[in-house]
Amino acid sequence: MENEAELAMLFDLLHHVYPNQKTPQMDLKTKTAWMEVLRPWNYQQVREAALSHARKNPYFPSASELAALCPSDNSRASATFVSRSDVKQQELLARYRELKESRRQAGFPPGSEEAKAAGLSYKDWLDTLERAGLGLETIL
Repeated sequence: MENEAELAMLFDLLHHVYPNQKTPQMDLKTKTAWMEVLRPWNYQQVREAALSHARKNPYFPSASELAALCPSDNSRASATFVSRSDVKQQELLARYRELKESRRQAGFPPGSEEAKAAGLSYKDWLDTLERAGLGLETIL
């Protein structure tokens, strides 16, 4: 589920399916928890899980009960989580590689191990890089 509007539609559906049951308060913590648990699936998948639950169970479901009924081979789920975390990591890694190459071109040891092998203390190496504008902070 991608947004609060979809979550509101889900709770509206559940309220109508379970009209005599107390539904959870839709405070910020509850919304956040449900969104996090159901994030890997789109609204239609979660809706189908809710209806499947309703056909077998007379009690209002929890987010984890619905998640257990959602497709386990969800390519959208893995693509969403991989792309969000891995893309950022890949970008940082690429910037770090570029930074190390800039250090080499400027005549500085690119990493701490090379600095140590060149006889520089870690502190001296960091101070030198900072003065040259080649410290790690330039890519963060």
